[in-house]
Amino acid sequence: MRYGPTRRPDDPRRYRDQLNRELALGGLAVLAVVGGALIWLVWGTPALVGAALIFALVLGVVLLVVLVLKLLELVARRP
Repeated sequence: MRYGPTRRPDDPRRYRDQLNRELALGGLAVLAVVGGALIWLVWGTPALVGAALIFALVLGVVLLVVLVLKLLELVARRP
């Protein structure tokens, strides 16, 4: 659920979690675009491809860790 600029959130925790997620994704997008542009300008296309592969691998590892933590949280909350 998206909250507009004039609507107050019904659940502050949910709103905080959504905001943190959006800020993290926005930061990663800025890092990828600005970093990729600088790498391309300084070292060229082959370096950009290598950097994109490394970025994708690191992102995959981070997503795997987040998934494992979410699964552990689910198991821990189980009655």
